[in-house]
Amino acid sequence: MRKHGVWLFGVLLIAAWGGNLWYYEAVKVEEPMFLEHYYEIPADLLSHQRLYYITDKHSDREPYQFRVNNELTLYVQHVNTRDERGRLRLQEAAVMPSSDAYRSLSDTLRFQQATVYYNDGTEDVVPLGEWIVHPNASLANKVDFNYSKSSSDGTGSSGGTVREDVTIASASYSFPDRLSDAVDIAANGVSVQGEGAFPLTLRKGDALEVAYKFRLPDDDERRFHAYQLMITLLDEQGRIVDAQFINDQPRLYDEHLRDYVRSREERGGSR
Repeated sequence: MRKHGVWLFGVLLIAAWGGNLWYYEAVKVEEPMFLEHYYEIPADLLSHQRLYYITDKHSDREPYQFRVNNELTLYVQHVNTRDERGRLRLQEAAVMPSSDAYRSLSDTLRFQQATVYYNDGTEDVVPLGEWIVHPNASLANKVDFNYSKSSSDGTGSSGGTVREDVTIASASYSFPDRLSDAVDIAANGVSVQGEGAFPLTLRKGDALEVAYKFRLPDDDERRFHAYQLMITLLDEQGRIVDAQFINDQPRLYDEHLRDYVRSREERGGSR
């Protein structure tokens, strides 16, 4: 009886080991897989951006440069590991422009992909989502914001006083076609998506508070993307009165990695 027990234990042990090995090897990536980034920012914020990608935990391959065009090259300052599961590892690359030329950007720059250069001498063109970079001069900055706060629940606000008489006629935010059901904005306590918020006439020295709520359902794959969203307040001529920003990192954790990679591969987006 004891021999049968030992034999059964051995079979179960081998089966468990085999199951663990299968689980470990079941999902892996041959090439770095970059997440989708939806960023709308002024040029000055290019030096404070993060790029996220999934790679094999045994790979030493890392990006060191992203070339968007002849005007913009982003260098990788450092790479950190955010999470991992099995052979999959989620990496965060901090990037900054290679020169100050981007500060004199004269036209809005839009791009969805870049050429990435790796430390092993290889290069590839990879999708990055959608980036919109505005010239710094396009932001009027007619508001002196003196406080800003945000919470992990996706809410935040900024407040200050206007520098001159101004009438705010409308407000907008980044990527409304993708996020119309996920973003709520209020100016001085009134929702900008409803009626009655505008026109908002303010005199020099009047207070202005802009509050937002950015939430995606737990079962929505959009939460796995990275966001830098811009809230813009516009005057009656459509000029920007001021802008505020929402920064939301990917809510992609170890338990999501395998399903995310499989979903991307099924859509044909293995990189």
